[in-house]
Amino acid sequence: MTTRYHFVSGKDDFYYFYNYKPTIRHTTFLFRNGEDNFNWPALAQYIVQKYRNTDKVNIYNYACSDGSEPYSLAIMLSKYSDDTDKFFPIIAKDTVKEVMEPAKSGTIYLEEDDLKKLHDYTAEDVSKYFTQVKGYKKTNGNRILHVDPGDAMQFQINDNLKKCVEFECADIMNDYKNIKPDNSIVLCRNMWNYLNYDSDRMELAKNLYNRLRKNSIVILGYYDGTIHYEARERGGKLTAEECMQRAGFKRCEVPGLQQVWEKPEQVFEKLKRKSFISRLFK
Repeated sequence: MTTRYHFVSGKDDFYYFYNYKPTIRHTTFLFRNGEDNFNWPALAQYIVQKYRNTDKVNIYNYACSDGSEPYSLAIMLSKYSDDTDKFFPIIAKDTVKEVMEPAKSGTIYLEEDDLKKLHDYTAEDVSKYFTQVKGYKKTNGNRILHVDPGDAMQFQINDNLKKCVEFECADIMNDYKNIKPDNSIVLCRNMWNYLNYDSDRMELAKNLYNRLRKNSIVILGYYDGTIHYEARERGGKLTAEECMQRAGFKRCEVPGLQQVWEKPEQVFEKLKRKSFISRLFK
């Protein structure tokens, strides 16, 4: 594990494990929306519309934790697209192999609120995507009656959803080189505060800017617009938003979404002109 990161591995914000090494905290839920009320349907519809004329779209989800986020996106794309094959598989990556193991083997732990959001967003029964294993009481099919506070329910991920996501152990600080430059979507939400220093956040933003080309976007999370108190204690001043702007990205104007970033169009126009001129003088 790289010393660029801080915090721990666990299901929620209050699970800490200290082992005298820099660690990462994994906070994740199905359709996690945060304080900005992240709009999953708006994201799926935006992606489907943006890439309507693209044969293949490369989706990378870094800091994927137990798979809740990539599976959330897979479910929403399945709802809004008639051509889902071009979006799948989503490549989900995390620095901690162990936290991804349950999802890789087909297991996910969901809370009552996860199931409520699944129904609210899709109007579909939980059994379309997940099969009950244990951990909650039920009656009349899949209707949840009661879950003890803090308890998660164990589900098996159905094959129709499981095949939509592939998991790999990787660190975005090095793995950005494996992102395909064109027609790519990079989700790296709520992970930038886990980078220890401003220089690390700035390095990542520049590397993504230099790697990505036209028709590619980066999606951040609500907490990437803030500096966590522990990052501030280490002298942190730059948010991920500020790093993206300094690197040259611009924020996309997308209804319902605040943290979608891309290279400005004029960058590609300059590259085209430069390429054209260089060919003239060959």
